[in-house]
Amino acid sequence: MSATQRFHEVANDALVRISDQLWPGAKLCLVVYEEGKPSLDIVLKNKGISLDEVVSTLRRAGLSIDGDNAYKRDLCDSVVGSMKFGYDDRCPPPADHWGHTFWGLGRDHGGDRQELDSLRDEVRRLRRDAARYNVLREADVESVHKGGLFAGLTPDNLVINGDDLDRRVDALLDQPLNPA
Repeated sequence: MSATQRFHEVANDALVRISDQLWPGAKLCLVVYEEGKPSLDIVLKNKGISLDEVVSTLRRAGLSIDGDNAYKRDLCDSVVGSMKFGYDDRCPPPADHWGHTFWGLGRDHGGDRQELDSLRDEVRRLRRDAARYNVLREADVESVHKGGLFAGLTPDNLVINGDDLDRRVDALLDQPLNPA
């Protein structure tokens, strides 16, 4: 019999004796480990024990989330991954899964980002339209005789620019789109 098998036998017998002395409803879990050697980890537990409750018990006893451990790293990776999937609006977890909250945060941020990108595109288009308008606004009224681009008023055949062009464009913008 190997040393590991002997340990399991002795530990199991000891756990049975300890369990017999526990109050009703109490659970027992034994963890044996050697730091840095996860292949040697041993977890002995009663049937029906919740490892989540074991972690909660350790937290109440002082287990800190500030320590460096694989569980915390994996959890943080899962949270970041859920947020990234949400940002990309893909692979949503089930609605009752703990990661759904983080997925939703990512999706909200991704949606905000898309809206911001859309607003930036609109600002670029509006600036381009404004630049086009300014070409006409600042055109020399003599362009009609010299050749070039200008804004004209018909049937008066007037070249207009500057404040006069602004007033006339504003008046057109203030009119209803489909006059009856």
